[in-house]
Amino acid sequence: MRGVQKAPLIEVPYSAQIFGQSWTFQTQVLLNTTAAAVAFWATGLFWRTTKQAYREQVDSFFETMLTPVDFQREVGVGNDDVQLRLLGRFGLAGTVFVLLLLFLPNSWPERAAIFAVAAFIGVVSGLMLRVGLRNQKRLAKPSSANRNLL
Repeated sequence: MRGVQKAPLIEVPYSAQIFGQSWTFQTQVLLNTTAAAVAFWATGLFWRTTKQAYREQVDSFFETMLTPVDFQREVGVGNDDVQLRLLGRFGLAGTVFVLLLLFLPNSWPERAAIFAVAAFIGVVSGLMLRVGLRNQKRLAKPSSANRNLL
């Protein structure tokens, strides 16, 4: 018997058939980590043989990746309220579908768990929708504080 299911990369279900003995979880983790570390360090040996154009491409990639995003210059005006409203409504719709699971034949503790999950999703989604609607109303009323945002 294999016991508890483990992560797919760690589990070696055929170790008994291949090696004649079943490996413990600790042995599987050790061997998998060792194999990954050896492969990582071995590929580093080939870096010296790469062409200069590829090295410049890699340097450019990391420079772009590590450069912080200038939101105002690259994106412009934020649309957080639109996203909050959209996700809030989607989450509330998901809450309704989770609540429909209460009509399936389950025991009372299972129904309580389903209701708890639906309540959590509903509360978080409702808060997101509320904040999104509040931000929309706040931005819709021009005031001295947010006139430059419109």
